[in-house]
Amino acid sequence: MRSMLSSGLFIIGTLILSTTSLARQKINTGTFVRYPESVVTDGQYYYIADIGRQLTPTEKDGDGVIWKMDKAGRQVGDSAFVNGLHAPKGAVINNGILFVTDIDRVLGFDLRTGQRKYEIDCCSAAGCLLLNDLAVKDKQTLFVSAMDINKIFIIHLTAKPQVEELVLTNPIKGPNGLAWDVRQNRLYACSFVFGDTPAGELGFIDLKASPRQFTRIIDRRGHYDGIAIANDSMVVVSDWVAFEKKGLLLAVYPTTQQVVTINQEPIAGPADFTLTPQGELIVPEMMGSAILKYPLTNKKQEKASQTAPALQNKEKKKAERK
Repeated sequence: MRSMLSSGLFIIGTLILSTTSLARQKINTGTFVRYPESVVTDGQYYYIADIGRQLTPTEKDGDGVIWKMDKAGRQVGDSAFVNGLHAPKGAVINNGILFVTDIDRVLGFDLRTGQRKYEIDCCSAAGCLLLNDLAVKDKQTLFVSAMDINKIFIIHLTAKPQVEELVLTNPIKGPNGLAWDVRQNRLYACSFVFGDTPAGELGFIDLKASPRQFTRIIDRRGHYDGIAIANDSMVVVSDWVAFEKKGLLLAVYPTTQQVVTINQEPIAGPADFTLTPQGELIVPEMMGSAILKYPLTNKKQEKASQTAPALQNKEKKKAERK
């Protein structure tokens, strides 16, 4: 998860605090989605990374796809946007290229044509088979998590892409979702550790620090997957809870340690979601073969968030004149 809201930040934080849960809407129509692991948007379409016919996240079976879907939930085109992948998972859009992880490599496709532009080997030296999420730092830099070997890599998108390990003094066990905070120069990360007991963590890595370390922002443990930075005071994260319909979307407030559940109905595998500039969570329900939407704002609330600061300044100036 990786989109950062460009407007309406004030009201989103207020809404989640004052509302215990939000209703969902299933937006994909038909049955083309199978095991969706990640979704991103270019503002016009949604691009869905689908593991394939069976939930085999580390098998090179060639049945993984990328679907292109319009905002009404309809498949765009007679077939998938990209075919012939193995088990695509995390996805991001950077400079007109759709990047996805696919077991042990990162692939990049031109959004206009679907043509493959990048194939980046991340694992031949490291020996990983479970690359998961991606995050964009800038046009030349991506981060990618490798769950099975407890590492995060930095990808430099030069003429010949280079891959290096993000070395930490305290490696994260099972790193999963990633989100880049450009304002604080931090990489937020959450983790998923297989097992009945929740052991995943949520925190950040300060890229300015040396040496670099992972700092937890809450003590709560979970089976964390997707992550997004909503504003300066709130992070949104998904928690599978269990491999059945028990998943949660959580609003996390690091300064107060408050954790608020967003969804009303449990989700069957809330995977790598995206947070749109309009304040909507677009969530792949992996075990339910669905793409869900949770609208966190509406026009009246957004207008209120924009006018509130102006009213506050007006009152302040009035008080100063007295």
